[in-house]
Amino acid sequence: MRLILPLFAAAFFLGCTACTKQPVVVSVATDSRIFQGNWSGIPRKLGTGEALGEVKVNVAATYLSPTSYALSGTLALDGVTYTLEGAARAFDGARLKPQMSQVVPTIQWNTELRHGDQIVGNLFGSEYIAATDPKIDSTSTRLVLKSQAYDLLLRRVP
Repeated sequence: MRLILPLFAAAFFLGCTACTKQPVVVSVATDSRIFQGNWSGIPRKLGTGEALGEVKVNVAATYLSPTSYALSGTLALDGVTYTLEGAARAFDGARLKPQMSQVVPTIQWNTELRHGDQIVGNLFGSEYIAATDPKIDSTSTRLVLKSQAYDLLLRRVP
């Protein structure tokens, strides 16, 4: 037993150091894999798939740290415009700068929707950041508005 444990530990550490990957560079200011810009989509009620009107999202991203960025903007639905504010956090080895990673880097965002001074919902989602994929043109999100949840596929508006 004394011999097996050190051999297992050595194999584990050697295996980890031998598995380096190319850095994933994600610049908040310019990288199209960041959730920012103009997006639109049709929210569908969870469970029934019932569609609402078109959602238009305009969101700006501001770098905060190697693992987070701030989000601010608007979400418009059925003639009502909501203020969108929140943050994105990098998980599973994702960094908002070059890094070696063995897992698929992920960035998750969560925003509050306000109508005037009242919080009326959330828009949240996540994106896997592949080194070989230069940008994202669509992203699956979840919209919660007035206590009702919707699946929402947003597509980047050119």
